[in-house]
Amino acid sequence: MGCSASVARPNDEKSAPATGQKNAGGGAATGNKPGAGGKGGWSGGKAGSNGSAAPEPTPAEETEEQWLAPDAGGANVPLQLPPHMPRGLRKFWTDCFATEVVTFDKFFDQVIQETEEQIPALADTARARIAERLRASGGSAGVLPPDEQLLRQLLRQVVLEMEPPGPGVNSRFSSADLNRLAHMCQAWAGPGAEPPKSMAGLLGAVVQGFEPRGLVVAEVGDMRAIAAGLAPTLLPGRVGAKAAAHYLAAFDPASRRRLIETYDGWVRKLPSEEGRRALLVYGGAGHGKSTAAAALASNPVLPYGAVAGAHFVRASDPRTCDPGLYVRTLVVQLAAAFPPLRPQLLMRVGGGGGEAAARAALGAEEVVERFLAVPLQKLESELRDAERPLVFIIDGLDEAGAAASGAGGGGGNPLLALIVNHLAKLPKAIRFVVFSRPEPDIVAGLDAAFGGAAGASVLPQYARPHMEDLGMLTDGALRHVLASPSLVAEGEALTEDTPLALDKERIPGVQAVLDKSAGAFAYLTRLKDGLRDRPRWTLADLTAFPAGLMPSYPHTFTQLVGAAGWDGSARGRAVRRALQVLLAAAEPPPIGILAAAWSLGHGGGADGAAAALAAPSATPRVARPEAAAEQTARLLLRHLGGLYVTWGGRVEPYHRSLHDWLTGRDAGATGEPAPPNAAFFVEAAPGHAALAAASVWLVAPDVARAAGLPELASAAAAAAAAALPAAGGVGGGGVGGGGATGHAAAAADVLAVEYALRYGVRHLVTVANGRKANEGASDTARAVLEKLLCADFGFWASVFRSGLAGAVLKDLQQLQPPASAGGGGGGAAAGGARGAAAAVPASPVTFADALRWLASHLPELSGARSTEEVVISAMGCPWGTAVYEAAARHWRAAAAAGGRPAWRLRAAVGVPRHWPAARQTLTGHTGYVTSAAWAPDGRLLATAGGEDRYLRLWDMAGAGGCTAAWQAHDRRTVAVGFNSEGRLLASAGEDPEVKVWAAPGGGLTTTLKGHTAAAKAVAWCPAEPHVLVTGSDDETGRVWDVRNGACTAVLKHGAAVSAVALSPDGRLAVTGGADYAVKVFITTSGDCTVTFSGHSHTVLAVAWHPQRRTCIASAGADRSILVWDTVTKSRVGAMEGHTETVRGLCWSPDGRLLASASNDTTVRVWDANSGSCASTLKGHTNAVLTVAWSAGGGLASGSADKSVRLWDPSAGKEELGMAQAHTDVVTGLAWSPDSTQLASSSGDGSVRLWDAAPGPGGGRCVKVLTGHSGRVRSVVWGATVQLLASGGDDSSVRLWDPKTGKNTNKLEAHSGAVNAVALSPDCGLVASGGTDSSVRVFDVELGGLSTATLRGQPATVRCVAWSPDAKQLAAASDDNCVRLWDLAKQACTETLMGHMGQVVAVAYSPSGEQLATASMDKSVRIWSVASGKCVATFENAHPDGSGVACLAWSPEGRLLASGGGDRLVRLWDVVGGGCVATIPAQGTMVAALAWSPNGRCLAAAAGKAIRWFDIYKPGEAVPEDAVPISAAVGGAASGGGAGGSPRLQQQGTFTRGGGAGSAGGVPPGGAGLQQAPTLLRRPNAEAYIGGGGDLPASLLQSPTLQRPGPGAGPGAGGGPGPYAISGSGGGAPPPPVLIQAPTLTRRPDASAYINGGGDVPQFTSQGTFPRRTML
Repeated sequence: MGCSASVARPNDEKSAPATGQKNAGGGAATGNKPGAGGKGGWSGGKAGSNGSAAPEPTPAEETEEQWLAPDAGGANVPLQLPPHMPRGLRKFWTDCFATEVVTFDKFFDQVIQETEEQIPALADTARARIAERLRASGGSAGVLPPDEQLLRQLLRQVVLEMEPPGPGVNSRFSSADLNRLAHMCQAWAGPGAEPPKSMAGLLGAVVQGFEPRGLVVAEVGDMRAIAAGLAPTLLPGRVGAKAAAHYLAAFDPASRRRLIETYDGWVRKLPSEEGRRALLVYGGAGHGKSTAAAALASNPVLPYGAVAGAHFVRASDPRTCDPGLYVRTLVVQLAAAFPPLRPQLLMRVGGGGGEAAARAALGAEEVVERFLAVPLQKLESELRDAERPLVFIIDGLDEAGAAASGAGGGGGNPLLALIVNHLAKLPKAIRFVVFSRPEPDIVAGLDAAFGGAAGASVLPQYARPHMEDLGMLTDGALRHVLASPSLVAEGEALTEDTPLALDKERIPGVQAVLDKSAGAFAYLTRLKDGLRDRPRWTLADLTAFPAGLMPSYPHTFTQLVGAAGWDGSARGRAVRRALQVLLAAAEPPPIGILAAAWSLGHGGGADGAAAALAAPSATPRVARPEAAAEQTARLLLRHLGGLYVTWGGRVEPYHRSLHDWLTGRDAGATGEPAPPNAAFFVEAAPGHAALAAASVWLVAPDVARAAGLPELASAAAAAAAAALPAAGGVGGGGVGGGGATGHAAAAADVLAVEYALRYGVRHLVTVANGRKANEGASDTARAVLEKLLCADFGFWASVFRSGLAGAVLKDLQQLQPPASAGGGGGGAAAGGARGAAAAVPASPVTFADALRWLASHLPELSGARSTEEVVISAMGCPWGTAVYEAAARHWRAAAAAGGRPAWRLRAAVGVPRHWPAARQTLTGHTGYVTSAAWAPDGRLLATAGGEDRYLRLWDMAGAGGCTAAWQAHDRRTVAVGFNSEGRLLASAGEDPEVKVWAAPGGGLTTTLKGHTAAAKAVAWCPAEPHVLVTGSDDETGRVWDVRNGACTAVLKHGAAVSAVALSPDGRLAVTGGADYAVKVFITTSGDCTVTFSGHSHTVLAVAWHPQRRTCIASAGADRSILVWDTVTKSRVGAMEGHTETVRGLCWSPDGRLLASASNDTTVRVWDANSGSCASTLKGHTNAVLTVAWSAGGGLASGSADKSVRLWDPSAGKEELGMAQAHTDVVTGLAWSPDSTQLASSSGDGSVRLWDAAPGPGGGRCVKVLTGHSGRVRSVVWGATVQLLASGGDDSSVRLWDPKTGKNTNKLEAHSGAVNAVALSPDCGLVASGGTDSSVRVFDVELGGLSTATLRGQPATVRCVAWSPDAKQLAAASDDNCVRLWDLAKQACTETLMGHMGQVVAVAYSPSGEQLATASMDKSVRIWSVASGKCVATFENAHPDGSGVACLAWSPEGRLLASGGGDRLVRLWDVVGGGCVATIPAQGTMVAALAWSPNGRCLAAAAGKAIRWFDIYKPGEAVPEDAVPISAAVGGAASGGGAGGSPRLQQQGTFTRGGGAGSAGGVPPGGAGLQQAPTLLRRPNAEAYIGGGGDLPASLLQSPTLQRPGPGAGPGAGGGPGPYAISGSGGGAPPPPVLIQAPTLTRRPDASAYINGGGDVPQFTSQGTFPRRTML
């Protein structure tokens, strides 16, 4: 058949389109009937009885633009309306609307006009139904709205029940929605009913059948609480009645009456009867399984009871295959159908945000246990008394396996595993109807789970009722279109007035369709689509139409683009490009992303986008404008007709077989390949390139622009940016630091951005891996990925905020090494064969670092909301890695852009410079992890949970998530192992059964019984996948054939067997036992050939060398590892090193390394040749019980700490060799007066001195001071003389000479531990505070004479500090108070109260006018020393962790540094009033801070590490070789962000430099972590800190700073603010200003010490203090 010039698919409606549109033929005006004149549209020509067609232009004569452009009259291609939409509703839609989608309000206005006379009666009916429901539920409706408003609200409620939730749903209504609504009304009406044929009838059906849940029913609150508590609960459009209505829109529900009868007969039986727990319905491709499921799910008037819920699985929509979402959906639907379940669920979904987050993280099996199994067990009596059975329908179970394989996961069928291992164990009152293709794994698993379940096949060769159903459906379709052969003259033109065939005349036509369909319901759909332009069909038309579902597709595409295929015409190339994108889409794509992808590919042929990736342009190319692109996308979809449907803003194929045929994949369950389609074969690779480019533009426009990708229209980019919430934090808002923020965009834009975030990386990885097909595109995709991974932290903030990190990481781990387009997966995937240590060097360092970062930090980043949090996490990577350096560049760029200070890490001790050996930690077991085993391909890891009795499967091809878990045994599960094919999994338990499971589904296939005591070990034969060897406490090993469960040999060891292994060829088996012996047996006969003796205790592990069949390793409780040779029958090696029992052994795949697990909490890797320890892997906190090596080199271990760890074996030595500042946590820091040395104290009992001068020697330990007999808690360095003081748990204060390192004095200070020491500014006095609640003062010059004991603190004294004039001493204690002591009077003059937790740090400002305090209540407070009042509070200064731990003033007194449990250092401007910089100090809590006297360097101690940070003022050059660490947290003050951010609360005024001014600040309630408090600038202040102000240029040229005179402070009405400028200069910025510590002079009466001059002290010519004379 030929094609018309417009190739427009006409309406199925036999009347013409609305005014302004042309019919399918393009030649008839409104009112003319297609087929009666003009061209016939789809098939062309005048339709006569013989179906002949008039000549037409060939497709090659038109361009793509002409084909896709509106016609000359301005009208688009006629509407694509649902093919089975009732005729009256079709007429209503075409008469009222000229588009397929309208706003709901516009739709409702037309409904009111159409049904105006019936409105009062309909409203009365609705009120009556509401009242009826209220009486049943005991609720109250209140005041109902007027008639029209009530109906509007009601209809909107029903529409929302059908539509997927999401932005814009309330304002969008499509013709497909109207069609589904009509079929839902048909289902409400019951069997045999017809869908409403008019709007009045439809509205009447709605008010009669709707459920007013959202309007008045009291139980809606409970259901909403349950749904919110289990969120995410709903799968858009794939559950319940709304999904059923979608599938029934294309079929007559009555056509499946035979299956409904089968269902009725099954459900009437008691569930306890054999085979009545589940009804399994198997069928092939297109056989109507989904239609049958929908017919059951949507029919509330079945002969016996309705179903409780339904779930429709689609391989094209991975969300439907997620076990977590699936089981949550089941819970919510069962709660709606079974009210007694609701109170049980409400008890379990309460709690705050923390509990909600924990519930969201629960695995599917945990949700089943907590929210189904336990509650239903408590409701057994209610279940027995239920009026109707609780039946749950699952459609498309086979598609879950196809989706898992296609997504690059570990394979298997996660939903099948969930059903088999968990749902099948629910109370028998919960029953299932499962629809699937009869795949062997599914059939075996379901049979094992449900034990002889009832079956109902819809395969035509086996099921006559199925063909009867199809025959009824065909007859119903032909009834309205088949012409009567007896009443039509030969050659007569067929019109809508042509007489229809009689009942007996339709029989040949029905039989012809049945013969051609091969039982496929979808074939009838293709037939209707192919002949839809004909007003009447003939038997010749039915005979000529291709037979079979697959052969119908070439017929369809030949009609569309011509027999020459895609390359034969412009329209062919356009259709191919569209199909490439649709095939490449990872899930039903939103129309917005399709429009963008098709637009990017336009102009370059089918491979336009791929060419754009292959050859990026320096000059950005602009794609089609946004409006034109979306219009083009919709026109293409209309031309594709019924092949694709749009639902909820997403596009999907009408049937899975379409994509199978286009790509040449297997047709389905029959195993027959799809017919050849060479002319219409579609390759998805260009579609991946187009979707990748479009996704990058939508979520990371800066990266796309830098890569030279074709540019999207500005309107589209702006809409995408607006649809994506701002990431905030460092680098500005929006994605990629682009700064684009805005309100919510249209629903299509939101869906497009969501798709781009979720799948953009997957498409990029696919393009990058296709290097052989397109090298240029592959290289560009890798470059884009590198920028996304290490340069666009805003993108990752959006990913984490959307909860997509695990899925995106899984996609990233499929990235192949650049040297090969095939082979393994990502070089940095954690643990698996794809992520093996041996594979890491093959990948670029950038990718390896980034993947390692994401995998190791995934748990902490899962709650990240801002770019700052992501960057801070990246700063936790080892110093010098690609991710660390990228994060440092990000900080530096943000600092430069904001005119804020920058930082660099000058030196560090104890900071890792390499990745740790532990790659990833897997948690989930609640018992000891007793065994671990890898699947042969390294994609799955199986673990046994000991006391929790569970087996878990982990997806190591992805992010390491648990994909399946089930209770394997009734007692402890102790061993697990995969067979050589990876399809079977064996487990041993103390029950003492050995069980064999289908992997990865988890269905039980065999239970091996024979052992009489606990089974302890399993080992599969490498050569024969059905041979299994087990060991037991019954003193035997057994050889099994798992095909029949027979024991073929018994290995009599003579003592309890703890370990077994087989030789590479499977002929020999080795056992280790409690008799300290290792024995070798022949597996066929069970004869013992060799006995090795050498161990001095129980043998707990044996391992046979994978290459050498004569080499065996054994280990046990004697802590030794021995190597044996079975030929010489002697020991050939020994490995010593473990300090406790060795419990596990495993050879590396190449046999060069041997891994061992021990009770000493370590895993050791041994060199097999030398026997030396190659590395020691530390990380577990309890005994390591098992170790396993994957085929690709990934090493896993399981421990009694209930975790599984994945290791990089090569990193062990580097980790052990990493220098540490101390062997215990660092407790204190102090600088030397000349800023060249740093002292540190530690819990290891020592004080260390470090070279802290700039240069290559920085960070070198120069002295270690020992003498304390316990922890050293504090250290202080004299400000003017070479003197150190320290205090510790030995109750003493020690004085040290830092030059010699000698202890010059020991002061017995307290009766308990000394928590703090402080030297007076002139170093004449030392004060200490201790656990005895006292403060003591000693005179250094008098040999440590105690001059004062200050008592009055009611609790432990935590810290002490001297005022700069040495007249006052501040002490803080555990009563949350700070006391100020007058030393002359030895009396407390002031008690500062306000903190709500222990005060752990106090510090005087250099001027002495202010005192800073830090508390475990997470706040920092600034106090006026003169008035004793709090003048400023920084709430939540360190919101995470244990609060604020330490403080340090900068020497000039403007900045205050704080450190805390959130592992950050924050700098606060005490004048401006807020945080101006955040410095990541990764590790543990920042316990100590010290600012160098010259003001250049800030030292921070966290854990056992010390870091030195240099600070650079804005505009000051940062050395190129420096790694900048931090910058101010940017942006203006925010008043309503997430809680927990530091904020300033001004509580009065304080003075500076003699001038009183108002303390600036921001209002309380600050922003979340994305923005720390921003300082408000005073009008006359030239400060460089806060509010976006820059450092004055004059200040950059000034070599010195001077304090202004009295009254010149900020807020005093003039003057330059806190800094006055002296001197000038030009050229390069001067060296940093050195601000020396104060020099104090003694008054003649020696009664006090005073400041030597000015708030910024100046050195006098006097070098030292005059010494006192002894009295």
